[in-house]
Amino acid sequence: LLEILETHYPEFEEEVVSKEKVFKQLFPKEKLDKQKLRYVMTDLTRLLEDYLVEQELADDEVAKRHFLLRALNKRKLRKYAEQHKRKAFKELEKNPLRDEKYQQDLLILEEDAYLLSSAQDTRALDSDLQQLSSHINASFLSKKLRYTCEIINRMNVLGAKYDLPFLPKILEYLKKTPHDEVPSIAVYYKILLTLQEPENEKHYQELKQLLPKWLEQFSTQEMRDMWGFAQNYCI
Repeated sequence: LLEILETHYPEFEEEVVSKEKVFKQLFPKEKLDKQKLRYVMTDLTRLLEDYLVEQELADDEVAKRHFLLRALNKRKLRKYAEQHKRKAFKELEKNPLRDEKYQQDLLILEEDAYLLSSAQDTRALDSDLQQLSSHINASFLSKKLRYTCEIINRMNVLGAKYDLPFLPKILEYLKKTPHDEVPSIAVYYKILLTLQEPENEKHYQELKQLLPKWLEQFSTQEMRDMWGFAQNYCI
């Protein structure tokens, strides 16, 4: 079926890819059975969807390691899982970016490490659980701050309405507990302050100092978006 469809890509003219003609090519000795053709179409669609998932996994080393660690732990291959856990953390640290996705990937691996420890050695549990808790906070704050900045920006520019119930508590927490060592939190927190307190130019000046400092730790697109917030403040 795929070979037939590829021949007529991208036009897919009705007269050459009608159900009748496609079925005849697939099953030349049988009478038209639309249900049978639908089964073949469904199977092909599922194969294509699985292929797309495989392509995404091929570009995401952390996701591959995550599923491998989960499979090894499930099969009680703990020694092998420990080896891959160490490799996974090493590979993640090689990544120069320290953006919100890095925090999310780190959280995934910390959770895998905790689950592995809980299945084999309770002595490491306290340490792993503390690290897991810390990275849950970091991942949540990175993502929450990034999208809160986007939301407030849209509210300011488009007059859209959004509900932000946790924002006062987050701001209060970050004021008392700075996360200057986490680039994705530090930058978006400063962007958020420029949006929340535009009359205080100190936030903008501090943002200008932060962005060049961590230029290499965000993707080009994300850094462009961050500078965009600074430009919008000036406007």
